[in-house]
Amino acid sequence: MVTFLLFLILIVLIIGFFRSSGVKFLKRFAILIIGLFLLLLAVAWFYNNLSQKSSIDPYANATQIQESLPSWATLASPSPRVDTPTNGADHISNKFVGDFSPYAKSWWHHGFTLTIDQNGSGTAQWRIYKFCKDDPTPPCDGIGKNDFDGGHAEIVFTKVDKDVAYGEVVTSNHPNGLEMDSIRIKLLPYDMAELIQGSKVISLCGPQYSTLAPESLLKQHPCGA
Repeated sequence: MVTFLLFLILIVLIIGFFRSSGVKFLKRFAILIIGLFLLLLAVAWFYNNLSQKSSIDPYANATQIQESLPSWATLASPSPRVDTPTNGADHISNKFVGDFSPYAKSWWHHGFTLTIDQNGSGTAQWRIYKFCKDDPTPPCDGIGKNDFDGGHAEIVFTKVDKDVAYGEVVTSNHPNGLEMDSIRIKLLPYDMAELIQGSKVISLCGPQYSTLAPESLLKQHPCGA
């Protein structure tokens, strides 16, 4: 609005300059100088106003809105991207709740082993019953003392409730053995346990099983021969 008025005054002065033929040259020159001065004022005011608008903090309104919100409400703000692993046991917390020491040992069943350490991480291996010499396509069972188990899975246990530890299978190369799903292990007397996943139940024996179990149970071979 101010710019418009200054330009309007300038136009009136210019018209007066050219129509005042009876006015002396110095007076007309003075009128022209005043008009140019007003024009400069108008241009200066315009650019000053434009620069003030461009320097407004774009987050000022957000700050005012944030201050006016109730204590339980906050404005969402972008947070830096954090890349987390998506494969293996690294993306599952191995901080368990409860006493995990009774589970931390090597368990076995015929053709199946499960080793659990003190931090709740477990490794399971089992026979596929497909020999690599017949079909080398993995997974397959090799021939040797320590490499005959073709099935492999990583387990992370995170919670203990009474005599049951709960966890998840985070990797598995053969779903017919253990699937990538929730799993639990239940302690039994005589250093035995049951590994349970869905409807599948695997009886496990610990290192003290043969010492603690009565003769009648040993004859039943609950963990296989």
